[in-house]
Amino acid sequence: HPTIGRDLGIRFAEGLPEVLADHVSMAEAVTVDEQTGLEIIGARSVSPLHCELLGSRRMRTFVEAARETYDLIVLDSAPVAVVSDAVTLANMADSTILVVRWGRTSLSAVHAAVRAFRGSSARISGIVLSQVNIKAHARYGLGQHPASYARKYYAS
Repeated sequence: HPTIGRDLGIRFAEGLPEVLADHVSMAEAVTVDEQTGLEIIGARSVSPLHCELLGSRRMRTFVEAARETYDLIVLDSAPVAVVSDAVTLANMADSTILVVRWGRTSLSAVHAAVRAFRGSSARISGIVLSQVNIKAHARYGLGQHPASYARKYYAS
């Protein structure tokens, strides 16, 4: 989905659907983010065949080729509950991290996502809680500010 480009302010000339359809090479689809130096292959638009493409032999070949070029590859996907893309991609990944949005993702949705991943060959490494409301966090009596807790945790 083209939201990564929109969120980063990048307009992709070519993207993953064009690579998977053999219209361009992986190198031709790479866009470098000037601020971070990250090399990104995004999407210009949603392909009507994106689910089929993501689960294709061509996608597996693409991931293997990317492993030869890059030290770390992040495969971003739609929410697990929305489409099967996340599980399809997780089966190709070395590790999967489930991102849960504070105050928006229900506990039942988290359980369903974990069950979906466990029913596949995906390896879940952990869950990241995103967009935490710091003031609400303090009201739960969970102790310190999350950032100060993290500093102490990683310092030891």
